[in-house]
Amino acid sequence: MAWHRHQFHAPLLPHWIVWRELEDERLVNIFPDYEVTATDFDCAAWMLYPSRSYLPLKVRVFVNFVKEKFRQGMPCA
Repeated sequence: MAWHRHQFHAPLLPHWIVWRELEDERLVNIFPDYEVTATDFDCAAWMLYPSRSYLPLKVRVFVNFVKEKFRQGMPCA
């Protein structure tokens, strides 16, 4: 969770991942009256790949392609 501690972000994270940070007040629920899941959105995409400095070219090209498609708007909307 370190990526959220020093900057303002409003991530959609499952409670089972952040419950300790919420209890310790290292993260704050800014929308306590709302409950949202990833399935509440019309479209979603997740990409999992190793976090390392070298990625094979085909992985990097695919990641950049998907980022560009979503930057232009929701491709599945």
